[in-house]
Amino acid sequence: MKKITVALIAFGAFVIGSSLSRKRHHSQSKSS
Repeated sequence: MKKITVALIAFGAFVIGSSLSRKRHHSQSKSS
């Protein structure tokens, strides 16, 4: 069950980072 927890944390961190990156670089819109 540890894999699920790690995956959730990694996904959460990615979403938070993506959200912050979007707000900071609003003029640049890159979708990868």
